[in-house]
Amino acid sequence: MPMLAKLTIRGARGWTTSPSIPILSCKWSSPICAACKELNIVAPALEDLEVTHCFFYDRSQPFAQDHSHSPGNTSWMDPYDPSSHPSWRDETSSILRPFFFIVYGDDSTTHNQSCLCLLRRFKVIEHLILTLTYLWDMDDYHYVMEDMTVLPDIMILHLNILANKHAFGASAFHVLRMCSGIRKLMLAFLAPTVVEAQTTCPPGCICGEHQNWETEHLLLNQLKEVEITRMRGSEHEVTFVKQLFIWGTALEKMTVFFDESVTENVAKELSQVLRSFARPEIRMEIHTYRAMLKMMYIPED
Repeated sequence: MPMLAKLTIRGARGWTTSPSIPILSCKWSSPICAACKELNIVAPALEDLEVTHCFFYDRSQPFAQDHSHSPGNTSWMDPYDPSSHPSWRDETSSILRPFFFIVYGDDSTTHNQSCLCLLRRFKVIEHLILTLTYLWDMDDYHYVMEDMTVLPDIMILHLNILANKHAFGASAFHVLRMCSGIRKLMLAFLAPTVVEAQTTCPPGCICGEHQNWETEHLLLNQLKEVEITRMRGSEHEVTFVKQLFIWGTALEKMTVFFDESVTENVAKELSQVLRSFARPEIRMEIHTYRAMLKMMYIPED
């Protein structure tokens, strides 16, 4: 099939592509019952690669990949080990989505090691999709953001925050400090993994130990646009957005989409608060969840 441009494989235990097939897109996902043993791709024209939970449940076998350059769009939601995983020759990626990073963990956190190893493969990433995760119960863990010591040059940062109602400002600040040259920030607040009646984390939680970020200096003088989705209006969220206005000295536009849980009255109050932070030259667009759905699914006349 010399004209094959896209190939999707699910549930296989091993696969090798022919060098003659100009694969442009490969999406590989494997369920728990069929953990991948080996994946070997020889595809010089590869442009899109997505690997999700193929090696998560069985990491005893190596993964090998051999092609002339790294794929432009890479989503690697799996453990990553440079000794047995691909060593891409290019140092630039168009879109990179590594494994999520756990903010409070221990030295053996596989997710963090995989995330950092993959990030070190590149010097320039046009669009980085990074997820910071707070576990619901963090009593037996410690703050590990210091393990992230450097990031590639990034133009667009898509930062997902799974805070589980914890204070997340310190970890997000840590990331922004290492990529202060970004042009656009896409900030998404993910829904809590555990539905609880309480609206904040337990009193005395360790997430409150690193709050000096609010007084530290940060200059995002290349940041032109900020897009925030699923904002619920918590104190932590409002405080962080306020700081973005201070750090983004060249900010031109901010767009906010409220979460579906935000009522119309609350949305109006939050809108007034957010607009009070903005300088006159900043263009503010604030939308409710229903308005976002309307824009997504109802075409304009």
